[in-house]
Amino acid sequence: MKRTIVHQSSLKDLKLAYAYDGKLLIENKEIPNSADLESMELLGSTVDVIEGCDGGRGQIPVVIEYNYFFRDKNHIYGYHSGDRALTVIEAATPGVVEINNYGQLRELQKKIKN
Repeated sequence: MKRTIVHQSSLKDLKLAYAYDGKLLIENKEIPNSADLESMELLGSTVDVIEGCDGGRGQIPVVIEYNYFFRDKNHIYGYHSGDRALTVIEAATPGVVEINNYGQLRELQKKIKN
């Protein structure tokens, strides 16, 4: 199914999301985006396994949720599946966190859940 979204600003492709007009399209939902569009970039994502493998017979569906992490020139932001907005992670510094650094992403995940 094709979806068309009308927007005024340029569209920023963040690989797992799109930013435009003060919004973020993520997991097929539009949420408010408080990040600076020009400097915003994806740091990476992690997965929470809510209901794991069922033994292979399909009795219990596997349930996973995602955590996405972004930064701009001022802040680091987190988004957890189902959230309605980005969360600023105050305890993290944008210039220190590296893109796709799994250890750092897991530390950010702990901070977003507290």
